[in-house]
Amino acid sequence: QSVEAKYNGTRPPSHTSIGIALYGEHALTPDALMQCADQALYDAKQAGRGCIRLYQAPPEDARVSNR
Repeated sequence: QSVEAKYNGTRPPSHTSIGIALYGEHALTPDALMQCADQALYDAKQAGRGCIRLYQAPPEDARVSNR
């Protein structure tokens, strides 16, 4: 059964959350960039529907304690 059929021929409402990370500013490798973007997306989803979040690096002391 299609999505439209479940909603009587109309499309259901959708909400998009977006996480953004910038190459060179947040990460220098594809894998690291994806990890940063993924964290930003998680933060956007936590903030609610339809949010956009730019990756925010943890404070320097938090990065050291996570190693």
